[in-house]
Amino acid sequence: MTDDRGVSEVLSFVLVFALVISTIVIVYALGYPALLHVQDVERSNNAERAMTAIADTTTEITVRGAPSRATEVKLSEASLSFGAPTTVTVRNDTGGVVATSTFRPLVYDGADGTRLVYAGGGVFREQADGGFVVVRDPELVVAGSDTVILVPATTPAASTDAIAGQSDVLVRLERGDVTTVSTAGNVSVDVTADAPEAWHALLESTHVSDRSSVTVVEVRIELE
Repeated sequence: MTDDRGVSEVLSFVLVFALVISTIVIVYALGYPALLHVQDVERSNNAERAMTAIADTTTEITVRGAPSRATEVKLSEASLSFGAPTTVTVRNDTGGVVATSTFRPLVYDGADGTRLVYAGGGVFREQADGGFVVVRDPELVVAGSDTVILVPATTPAASTDAIAGQSDVLVRLERGDVTTVSTAGNVSVDVTADAPEAWHALLESTHVSDRSSVTVVEVRIELE
């Protein structure tokens, strides 16, 4: 009589091993890319919340008069840097310049292609087609007042223009010079920036007529 039990055990082991390997391959091929996508989405959402927090912190300085504030940003293979200058010009109804401010926006660049820009009190997200959408509206017209236009002007406070990597970055903000210029009647606001279409849509929806003054608040930003 022939004993087939040894052959059966080996065959069973081979079948089970093949099933385990096949399962691992399928999970890796289908599940791992999905996991990476979820991680990228969460990083992008966290970055958006962090940039909005910076904007809210800046409002504490520009609107509420706080001398300084600080907030922390987790980079996670991203970078924080200062972008190309943005210029805001306010003109009266005869075309004369009432006030002008040129400042450096703060830019977040993620490893997944996420690009967020804080400029003039607002946060903008760059789209895949190169356009920008507004995440947080700039506070050009101060809440609770129908007479003041406010322009937050962010500038680097130290020689460090960019920080990248995995570290947590402490973003320190300090109130600098404040300039207030009186005006009367209707005014127009012109913005020269990397995202002109986003600003154009904002300015169209913002009521800026019949203002009595324009205030430019310098906010010095240091990255540690």
